[in-house]
Amino acid sequence: MPKKNIIITFHQEFNGLWLRTIESNYEFDTLHNRYNSIMVAHMSYPREHRPFEKKPELPTLFNKAKRNYFDGIPNFANQLISFIKKEENAKRLAIYVRKTSLAALHNVQKFFDDITLDSELQSKHIELCAHEEKVVFETYMCCEYYLSHMPDTNYNKYQVKVWFSSSRKAEIDKVNHVMTDLTVSYDAVLPISSYHDNIFVCYPILLRDFDPTKEEMMNDFLITAIPFAESPYDYLLLLTANDTGEVIERGSFHVSVMP
Repeated sequence: MPKKNIIITFHQEFNGLWLRTIESNYEFDTLHNRYNSIMVAHMSYPREHRPFEKKPELPTLFNKAKRNYFDGIPNFANQLISFIKKEENAKRLAIYVRKTSLAALHNVQKFFDDITLDSELQSKHIELCAHEEKVVFETYMCCEYYLSHMPDTNYNKYQVKVWFSSSRKAEIDKVNHVMTDLTVSYDAVLPISSYHDNIFVCYPILLRDFDPTKEEMMNDFLITAIPFAESPYDYLLLLTANDTGEVIERGSFHVSVMP
C-alpha cells in the first residue's frame, strides 16, 4: 500500500476515533437525548418540512457551539499529519483551530449547562467541564511547544506547561520594556499578563494621566507606542482612569496592530 494511502486511512480512523471520543462525553441520558433532538432539528432528518410548517427553532448558542467547537475537531484531525511535518499552512490552521476551540468552549459548556439536569448529572457535567477545559488548553500548549522545539529524546511532558508559562512571561516582559516611556509620559500601569478576546491576544495598559479627546496627546501617544507594532499581540487595549484612580468605564478602546 502506498504511503499516501496509509496516511489517508490514518486520517479517517483518527478523525472518527477522536470525534466519537469527544461526543461520548456527552452521552449520559438526559443530555444525550436533548443533544440528539437538537441535531434532528438542525439537520431536518429524517423528515422534510411541510409547506407553511414552522421550522424548528434552534438555540443560537448551539449553532455557535457546533460551528466553532465540534466542527473544529475533524478540522484539526485532518491537518494533523501536515502539522507534524510542520508545513506552513497546516501550522497556522492548527493553531487557529485550537484558539477557536478555546474561545468557543465557554459557549459550548453554557449550552449544555442550560439543559435541566438532576443533581447527579449536574455534578458529572461540572466535573466534565473542568476536565474538558484542562485537556483543550493542554492540547493548545502542546501544539505551541511542538512548533517551537526540535524533536528531543529527553522530552518530558511536564516541561510543556513550564515552558508555556515562562515564554508568555518573557513575551510580556519584553514588550513592557519597550513601553517603559509610557510610565513617565502618561503615568501608565503596564500589565503582568495578556488576555484573550475570542481568538485575539490583547495587551492591556492603564493610563492615569491621559485624555484621548486631545488630538495632540493622542498623536504623541501613538508615536511613543510605535515599538508595540513589533509585539506578538493583536491589540493594544487602552484603559484610562480618573483623578481618584478609578477606571473609566467608557474610557477604554482597542488599537489594532494587525496587518
